Order: sequence, then structure tokens, then C-alpha cells
Amino acid sequence: MIPIIISSLGLVLIVYLGIGFAVGGRATGIDDLLPMGRGKQARVNNSAEFSASTVATTISFAMVIMAFFDLAAWFGIWLLWTVVTTAGGLLFVRFFAGKIWDKMNSYERKPTLHEFLGSQYDSGALAHVGAVCTSLGFLGAFAAELTVGSIFFRDLLPGIAPWVIVLVLSTVAFLYTAIGGFRAVIVTDRVQMFSIWLLLLSLPTFYCYYIFTHGGWSVCFANIPEGTLTFSTQGRVGLLSFMLGIFVINVPTYLSDMSVWQRIAGAQERETVTRGLFRGVFSASVTWGALVMLACMVFMIVTPPDGENPLITLLKTVSQTSGILAPVVMFIIVIGLYGAMLSTASTQLIAVSQTLYVDIFSKYVKHIPEGRERSRKELIISRWILVIAAITSTILVQVFTIAGFTIKDLVFAIYGSQLGLCPLVLMALLGKGEKLKKLSTSAVIALSSGFIVGWGTAIYAQVVGDGTLIFLAPVFSLAASSLFLVIGIVVASCKQKEHVNWILIKSVWRARRKGLYRIVPADKPMRLDCLMDRCSICCDSIGTPVITPEEAKRIGDDAVMKSDDAMFIRSNDCVCPFLKKGLCSIHAIRPNSCREYPWYNIDGRLYYDKGCPGVKYDKDERPTVTDIEPFERFFPKKQGLLVRLTKAICVKRY
Repeated sequence: MIPIIISSLGLVLIVYLGIGFAVGGRATGIDDLLPMGRGKQARVNNSAEFSASTVATTISFAMVIMAFFDLAAWFGIWLLWTVVTTAGGLLFVRFFAGKIWDKMNSYERKPTLHEFLGSQYDSGALAHVGAVCTSLGFLGAFAAELTVGSIFFRDLLPGIAPWVIVLVLSTVAFLYTAIGGFRAVIVTDRVQMFSIWLLLLSLPTFYCYYIFTHGGWSVCFANIPEGTLTFSTQGRVGLLSFMLGIFVINVPTYLSDMSVWQRIAGAQERETVTRGLFRGVFSASVTWGALVMLACMVFMIVTPPDGENPLITLLKTVSQTSGILAPVVMFIIVIGLYGAMLSTASTQLIAVSQTLYVDIFSKYVKHIPEGRERSRKELIISRWILVIAAITSTILVQVFTIAGFTIKDLVFAIYGSQLGLCPLVLMALLGKGEKLKKLSTSAVIALSSGFIVGWGTAIYAQVVGDGTLIFLAPVFSLAASSLFLVIGIVVASCKQKEHVNWILIKSVWRARRKGLYRIVPADKPMRLDCLMDRCSICCDSIGTPVITPEEAKRIGDDAVMKSDDAMFIRSNDCVCPFLKKGLCSIHAIRPNSCREYPWYNIDGRLYYDKGCPGVKYDKDERPTVTDIEPFERFFPKKQGLLVRLTKAICVKRY
């Protein structure tokens, strides 16, 4: 059977290299290699190409096919959740696809994903950090394909040294991609989908033949582990974490996937993208669903030894089966699997190539030639960048192997860490320009934190040997990125000019640092004996009281600021501007908010600030609670959030 395997590998090699040389021979500039311009060779011609190419990017040999067979005994038919979420993810992209295409075509030259984010947030740092994170992610994914591919074909070809297999796999991948560029990737994606469909027909055919010749359906069906074909949760440790991780990976990830953005950039018409994605949803659902069922039913044919992927055991069984059918099936399967690996690898390499060339290399080159898109020199440089990226990935193969990463580890670590981009992309598509520019620093922090948390979780899970925790790497990555972006949005909103809420937040913080805002129930006799110039701590910390229109007229408009329907004294870093030499210079006409301090009406109950040094407990001169303005009046804008936050920090209830 080894000659059959070698001949099928050779056929794929010839076809893919042939496509690469045929397409690459017509390339005269960088925009024939990468989807940067309009009407050039690096393009997607129609919705059928877009659909096939997009679905092909989802069907990774390592991350999908091998992972399905690896996880089938563990999660069984629950793997159909990946089908649902993948279809949902493509529909999610479809919802924004038209807007993405419109925005990209508003630029003179179609930008990369990271250029787009950098321009939207007005942050060159964001474009650089995003490019680095994406490059590391795609290089890792390419390395994972090579790692799994080398292990897979090493078991099928035991007489060949593993390093030779890695060398051949990586060389073929980057050679045809470097020569043919983006257009070659699109063409080979269609070849891959054809070979995948042949695989999906040949495997069931072999299953039926094997079952018929080995005791029939009932005998073989009994070999399937109990619960594999049911939606039972019993004994499935980590199922919830797996489903949550898969949802987070599959639904939002395509929106921030550089390879998907490349395909949108390569589309010449808006309808090519929108129609292609609709077709892709159906095609991906059928393909992924068929692969899941084949993985779950494989136990009718084989019982894999511990530590061996059932797909490898299956191919060994095929190779040992007599008759004409087995060699034909083996030939088709190897073509399909090798084609899937090469197509996925080329997608990752072309995405890395454009990211490194446009977002990193070009930014550090002082002299970029005019009309570089048609420059032969720039074309050669971009090809060398791709080759260097492939060599780097080959080195990563050895690192992953030595580190002991399994297939599922790589899936959740690599794709999980890239999810940090998703909240930024979503915000860029939905937000407005001026607001986005105020988030430039927060966006960089959010992206970096998502990447670090994603990989950090995966590495920690590997170190402690927690197989469940690795499933949550995407969740933690997306949560970290989203959290820091939300914090940035809140801070940016609060930092608007004369934004009262921001001043009030600073006021609470400053007062707490000075020992004030220790608010407790006023349930015992007490009175206020203001120390005036011997203290004035309240005026020095919370000098932004709410005032009424009548009070504003008495005080003077120059000392007043407005927020919606509310008016406040314009403080100087929370210090009341009327505080002169420790005394209130408008004491006779001071606002009611100042007169009421340190008393508070919280939910109809009288409280006081225990931190006020003027409070005495020698006799009872407490005010009536109804004479004090409700606590909520101090936070008239977005009061719910600020009141709850302030109460949680400052108020003690007995």
C-alpha cells in the first residue's frame, strides 16, 4: 500500500505545484500576489469561488479532521456542536460582510485587517500589535498542520525519516504559495473541496464494505463505545468547557480572521461576498456534519490502541484490507487529507505573508518605491517573506513537539489567542470614527491582553496537566480583550470635556483616600460641629456639589458647569473653587448640598459620613431624613451604575 500512498502524495504535489507555477508565471507585481488592488490577478472571481475557498479555510487537516477523530470517543455526537457554531460563525460574518466590503473599497488601496483597525482607531501601534499577534497565530497554525501532518504520514510511511516528511510537506506548501500567491490559494481551495467530497464518498463506501464483510451491521455497531451516538452528559468530563470554548472559537473568530478579510478584499463585487457566504454556510454544515458522523462511526471499523488517533488506525486497516476497493479508497483518502493540509497551510502562509509585508516590513522601510504594487523587486521581497515565515513555522513544529502539545491543545491555544481581535473589529464596524480614536490606547491593551491570556491559559493548562482548562483558553482570551475594551470605553466616555460623572468618580476616589465617604447609618445621637478652617477636608475633596438654578444665579455662571439637566460647581481637580484659606468664601449662600453634608438620605434612611472629623456624639441634633435630598441626586447622569458602585464601595449597612 506504500506505493499507493506515495503516488497519491505525488499527484497532489504535481497538481498544486502546477497550479502555483501556472498562476505565478503571470504575476508581474505585488498586487498579483496579494489582494491589494482592484482588477488584478489576486482576486476571487465569483461567489462559487468565494464559498469554496471560505469553507476550505474552515476544514483544517489538523484542527478539524484529525481533531474530530481524536475527540470522537470523548465527546461523540456532541461534536455536532462544532457544525452548528461554524455555520453560526459564517452567518455572523455574513451579517457584516457587506459593510466590510464597503469600508475596504473606500480606501485607495485595499487595506489589511490590521491596517483597517489602525486607521479606524488612529493607532499605528494597534496595527503593529495586531499584525504581530495574527502572524504568531497563523505561524502557529501552520506549524500545527506540519506537526500533525508529519506524525500522520510518519505512521503511514514508517520507512521514511520524520524530518524528511516535515521538509517535503513544508517545502511544497510554501513553494506553490510563494510562486502563485493568493490566486493559487483560491484555485487550490476549490481542488481541496473536490477532494474532500471524494473523501466523504469513499469513506462511507469503505465503511459499508467492511461492515458487510465483518459480521454485518449489528456486530460492528456494538463496537461503538457506549454513549458515542447519544447526547448523554454522563462521564463526559469537560463537556461544558469544550462547548463554551468551541462556541467562542467558531462564532466570533471568522469576523477577525485575516484570511477571511483577504477573501473579501479579493472579491471584485459586493454580491460575490454576500452570496458566497450564504452558500458557504450550507456547504460547511454538510461537510463538517459528514466528518463528525464518520469520526463517530469509525469505531464500527477499528478499535484504536491507546494514544493513537482512530483515523490513523483506520488507514492502517484500509491498507491491510484485500481487494480492489481498498487501494482506491486509500488513494482518495490520502489525496483528500494531504490536499486539506496543503490548502490550509497555504491559506495561513498567504495571510502571514501579506500581514508581515504590508503591516510590518513596509512600515520600517524608509524608501518605498512609487507604484510598488507593480514592482518586481517588491514581488520578490514578499515571496522571501513568505519563505522565511514557512521556515519559522518549521522550527515551531519541533518546539510544539518537544513541549508535548496535542492536537486539541494547539486548536484551542492558537485560535483562542487570536480572538483578542474580535471585540476591536466589532467595535470598528459599529462605532463612529471620533469615538474610536479615543480608544486607541485601550484597543492596544485589549488586544495584547487577549493574546497573552489565551496563550497563558494554554501553557498553564499544559504545565499542570489540566485537559479541561485548555478548552477555556478562547473564552478567557475573548473575555480579557472585551473587558479591557469596555473599560477603555467607559474611561473615554468619562474623560470627555467637563464630563461630570468622571469628576464625581474622581471625587469619590479622592475622598476615600482622605478618609471620607465612610457612610454608615446615623442610628445613635450625634451632631455636626464644623471645624471650618481647621479642617475643610470636605471642600478639598468633594468640591463638586449639585446645585439648583436658583443657587447657580446666586453663585455666578462662571463657576457653574452643566451636564444634561443638572448643574454643578466647576471644581479644580475636585477642590471647590470657593475654598479660600481654608474657609468657604460663599458660606452665606453656599448650596444646599454643602449645608447637608455629612448627612445622607439613602433609601429613606438617615446616614452620615463617619470620616467627617466634625461629627460629635455628645447630644442629638440629627436632621430629619426627609429634609435631606436623596443620595441619587448627586449622580444625575447614568445614575444607576454610579449609585450602585458608590454604595457598594462607600456605604456600610447595619
